[in-house]
Amino acid sequence: MQESNFEILVVDDEELIVNSLGKFLERKGFSVTLESSGNRALDVVRAKKIDLILADVRMPDGDGIYLLEQIKMIPDCPKLMFITGYSDLTNEELIEKGALHVFPKPIDRQKILLKLKEHFQISL
Repeated sequence: MQESNFEILVVDDEELIVNSLGKFLERKGFSVTLESSGNRALDVVRAKKIDLILADVRMPDGDGIYLLEQIKMIPDCPKLMFITGYSDLTNEELIEKGALHVFPKPIDRQKILLKLKEHFQISL
């Protein structure tokens, strides 16, 4: 398996989703950090280099919109893609706010992988 050298931060308050997506991405060669809230994810982004964030929109303790707004204030901030089952905003509104892409729940890991490969211009 080829290593990608890209650090992905997966943020979701649903433990099953964050763990299974994290393990899947690690098997595909990514370095992965897992968090359960927007506030905790923000601490990670401030502490280490993150290349891309996959975050749920609706979470307690700092939702995905809050996270997106906060990371935009950080120089060389990572891009963010949302994974969501329900949002008060449409996919188009989320992209207008700065999200790179929006994936619906239940998640399709292969579609996420395809979009990551496209974004980073890599083949794994």
